[in-house]
Amino acid sequence: MLVAARKPFRQLSDFDSGTQTREKSAVYGTKGLQMTVTETLELLDTLEDIGFTDDAFWRLHHKREPTAKRKQSQKETIAKFRAYCEGIQRRTDSFKYNSENEHVHERLKFVLRKYREGGYAPRQTNIFIALAEEAFLKIPPRKETKQG
Repeated sequence: MLVAARKPFRQLSDFDSGTQTREKSAVYGTKGLQMTVTETLELLDTLEDIGFTDDAFWRLHHKREPTAKRKQSQKETIAKFRAYCEGIQRRTDSFKYNSENEHVHERLKFVLRKYREGGYAPRQTNIFIALAEEAFLKIPPRKETKQG
């Protein structure tokens, strides 16, 4: 089985400080700035390298909450989200503008920034869970709208 080599560990500055988030990590699309899938995968790599796990990931993913279409919450995994991103990456390198996955990208970036600012030791699952919960509150999911 071939395993893709991960890129070297990235510094927080590689993902910016959060003040110009969309400008630095996005490409212009037809509706404005769009977050890149490549950077999302790199964020996942970086976070996993320092101990971010599925226990924290599902808490920042939009599928944690039921919707009109999805009647029950789901505990999304990093592996499933990574596979989803890789599928998108084969077609394009950006998420749809203002999509739920752009919000996941922003939450991942938030977690990494807060983790670095806090100076926490690696592999602190409880810290990552708390940061993921905070990210979900600070960057809430899009509200579903009725099509009409």
